Amino acid sequence: MCAIPAPQVDIWTSIGPTRIDPSGFPATGVLFHIAIPSADPNVIYVSSPTSGVWASADHGATWRDATGNLPSLAVVALAVDPSVPGQLYAAIGDTGVFVSNDGGGSWTGVGAPPSLFPVITDLLVDPTNGRILHVRAQNGIYRSIDGGATWQLSRTGAASNLVMAPQNPNVLYAGVAGQGVARTRDGGASGDAGWSLLTPGLAADATDVRVAVSAADAATVYARLRITSTSNRILGSNDGGATWTQRSSPSVFLSVIAADDTDARRVYTAGVNVFRSDDGGATFSQKDGAHVDHHAIATDPGRASDIYTACDGGLYRSTRADNWTFVANGIGNVEFYDMAVSATRPELVICGTQDNGTVLTDGSKLDWREILGGDGATVAIDPTNAQVMYAMNQFATSIARSGDGGGSFTNIGTGLPTGAACFNLKFGLNPTNPGLLLACCGALWQTPVPSIAWTALFNPPGAPSESVNAFAIGLDNVYYAGTNTGHVYAGPAGTGMQLAFAHPNGATVLDLVADPDDASVLYGVFAAPANPVFRLVRNAGTSIGSVAELSFGHLRALGGSTGGFTAVAIGAGLPKDVTVQTLAVDAMRPFTLFAGTSRGVFRGRSFDQGTTWTWTAYSAGMPPADVRALRVQPSTGLLRAATFGRGAFQVNTDTPVGSLVNTSGRLTFLRAHEVGTGFGRPPNVLDAEVVFLLDSSPSLAFGFQLRADAETPTRRAMLNTLRTAFVQNRPVSIDFVRTAPRIGSVIRVARTV
Repeated sequence: MCAIPAPQVDIWTSIGPTRIDPSGFPATGVLFHIAIPSADPNVIYVSSPTSGVWASADHGATWRDATGNLPSLAVVALAVDPSVPGQLYAAIGDTGVFVSNDGGGSWTGVGAPPSLFPVITDLLVDPTNGRILHVRAQNGIYRSIDGGATWQLSRTGAASNLVMAPQNPNVLYAGVAGQGVARTRDGGASGDAGWSLLTPGLAADATDVRVAVSAADAATVYARLRITSTSNRILGSNDGGATWTQRSSPSVFLSVIAADDTDARRVYTAGVNVFRSDDGGATFSQKDGAHVDHHAIATDPGRASDIYTACDGGLYRSTRADNWTFVANGIGNVEFYDMAVSATRPELVICGTQDNGTVLTDGSKLDWREILGGDGATVAIDPTNAQVMYAMNQFATSIARSGDGGGSFTNIGTGLPTGAACFNLKFGLNPTNPGLLLACCGALWQTPVPSIAWTALFNPPGAPSESVNAFAIGLDNVYYAGTNTGHVYAGPAGTGMQLAFAHPNGATVLDLVADPDDASVLYGVFAAPANPVFRLVRNAGTSIGSVAELSFGHLRALGGSTGGFTAVAIGAGLPKDVTVQTLAVDAMRPFTLFAGTSRGVFRGRSFDQGTTWTWTAYSAGMPPADVRALRVQPSTGLLRAATFGRGAFQVNTDTPVGSLVNTSGRLTFLRAHEVGTGFGRPPNVLDAEVVFLLDSSPSLAFGFQLRADAETPTRRAMLNTLRTAFVQNRPVSIDFVRTAPRIGSVIRVARTV
């Protein structure tokens, strides 16, 4: 038997994607901010509110994670100090402003503006004095003159954006909805009195105002005024904002405006697409070639003709918006909604993404392949045939099936309801009968596949205000349905569904997970900080058709006295400031759970058969990412995580299948039996004639075969050693190859002193 050295256990590793290869443009995940230091334009920093900070030292050819020890990935603003190489600032939405002096290797908190800093969206650094900072927050603009240690309010009221004149850092412009462009000439030192409104009467109906100042001419200023989602005004000033004229009125969605560094008449604007004007904003031409949906445009201080766009597909570079090139290879920031792992091909994974379709990896590289375009969402793979996959875009009617491994898809959503409740729904296959597909769309729906005949199996009693948004199916084909009112219903094969549990706070059911080893156990995840996870155990003798309403903590039975369910809140040890979103049952160890949260993964363990649970962070190797899905590969036991902003990760939760392991302990069970009778713990079967258990590894079954071959004398000696140790209650040391999550094939046995 071939064994591999045991790799690291309990340490997450990224499996990508660091690039998605679609039918259109290459992509990573969304980026929102670009910062390029003028001292070294080969260095580029980018960030987003879901992925932290990334850095390149070679003009975008390669990238590294520069989030360092930031307490969160929610970076909402980013800026470099042009006067100090390697110094940059980042604002985190709910924490404040941080500074790094080593290019993102490490970070230090420098304080935050009072009261409303959670909504910082712009951060500026004075290029002549890096101790002077400006931020735009929800209730105004703040200024610090001591590197962020203290802050003063420099302008009261919300603003759409904040920019600094390249030629004079004391000149700041703010875009203000309903008012237009405001300006201060003293860096905000004199507070509200120092600001003046420059565009009276031109912006009363503007819902969003963005400003750009030309580095080629300090007198040239542009403003983009959004009137409606597809109605804008482009204003221009040639005298530093003293007077303005309307240059054009583009009828498209626009969010960004930027002025060219070398030509004051060249201006860029972008929304879904990028546009360039060479005549001061009078006319614009569309500049395609990059991924759609743009959030920032930046010019390269060392290469005047180069501009960058941060968009839903990552980062692109061009020459004045012509000939776009993807330069985000290596940034692992894809936003995943869901993940499916193949049961028959252990390395095969598919995920649904925000903005970048449904993507697939076979484990061979960090680049993934797009198999279905548009926005991705829920996904599934047939547990008996990896060629059969399911995916969707938006709304239930977009659910599609592939029978050729993602090569092509056929829509199978026809017959399901439409509406907001079914925008991004959960669906999945019956694990005991993968010829049945279920979907949560108001009711719990089911159809045979590949033929399509959707039927509403269960409509909750409180419909339409009560809707099904999670389901699970136990080993005994009992269906469970969870609703937005905190109810869990149960019924055999989805029939006769009755209330099995009601969350004490009426919290929405976010996830239901049937125990893969025990048909009587169900786990539920709820949107409640105090009681986010419950463990439901169907009591012995209970007919599933007789379960009834919760009398908090315990379920009583209808029409019988034999039990119901026992419900225990088991999430009390989880942090109150995280949201539990998904749950997985460990395949390697009993009474072990993993909770995917808004800030990483936590592991729960019970040492008293599930009554009490201890939770600890399980995050080595993984940043504090927003974990949306946890999936266990059944034949290897690998745990995989899909995050919203950091792609996918995997971890060995114990010594992996195929590895050579040594352990020791006293025997608690020993049996020698005939060939073919089989022994083991579900779902694994140990094909061995000698089977034993050790007190040190209660979750594993060990064994070896007795065959008439060259190894017979060695194996008989191993059996004799085990018999003696069992009779004398003495410990043994064994070497074994892990052949399944809970099975070890023994290759050496020795008594220990």
